[in-house]
Amino acid sequence: MQNRLPITLSTVALIVAVLGATGVAEAVQNATVQFAANAGKLSGFAASKTSSKNTVVVRGANGKIDARSLPASARGPRGLRGPRGIQGAQGPQGPQGPQGLQGLQGLQGLQGLQGAGGVQGPKGDTGARGPSFGDGRQVGNMDDFPCGQDVLLASRAVTVTEPSRIWVNAFGGLQDDASNADEFGLWLQLRDAGNTVTAVSTRAWAAGTGDNEVMTLSSGGVLLSGADPESSTASVFVAPAGTYTLQLLVRAQGGTLCTTNFPDYGYNQGSNMSYMLIGNG
Repeated sequence: MQNRLPITLSTVALIVAVLGATGVAEAVQNATVQFAANAGKLSGFAASKTSSKNTVVVRGANGKIDARSLPASARGPRGLRGPRGIQGAQGPQGPQGPQGLQGLQGLQGLQGLQGAGGVQGPKGDTGARGPSFGDGRQVGNMDDFPCGQDVLLASRAVTVTEPSRIWVNAFGGLQDDASNADEFGLWLQLRDAGNTVTAVSTRAWAAGTGDNEVMTLSSGGVLLSGADPESSTASVFVAPAGTYTLQLLVRAQGGTLCTTNFPDYGYNQGSNMSYMLIGNG
């Protein structure tokens, strides 16, 4: 078709040149132009390799009509699914995600079985010895004892077999019996085998009123070193092994002292003295 168009145009040009400017020539010229405009069309429709409006689809260079130009009804059925491709390489690890919420606390587990007993440990050091021996006695009444001096009420022998502290206690009733004495004291003292006072308890005091009242006094504790029952600096006495004498004493003083009447110690025989050895020194 491309070779025919130049030949046709040349022929028409020759005819127009011969006829000149006549009506026939003009008609021929118009027809020729109309023919040239439709020379590349089929029945007035242009050729196209793809499906477009008012065009005629033609085959491509591969000799096939483009699949997009075929109507849906012209397509064949879907083919079988091809085999699965080879698994690709593992991709890089992604960034760490945010921390999740804390879960609920789980239920308490069952109590485990009791373990086997351990091996017995070595024997420990021997501790200090506890109270090893003690004794006491009732102290009888003493009426009209003298004033202004230390008066011995009772004694008790004490045997110490190894260095020990000595805890003592004594109590009793006093009656001033219109003696005019206004101070009454009670304490214990310890004499060694050489009759030297080596330890004492703190002396307890009571004030008399002169109306023949009965006063209760008590003294006790761990014996303190020395012979002064009112010392504020004495230390605890540790008695070496040996024999001792524990003594209970009373003293009335103050006022105009005893001139006619004298005080009494004890009330219904309700007085006592005792001691206890309390371990090693």
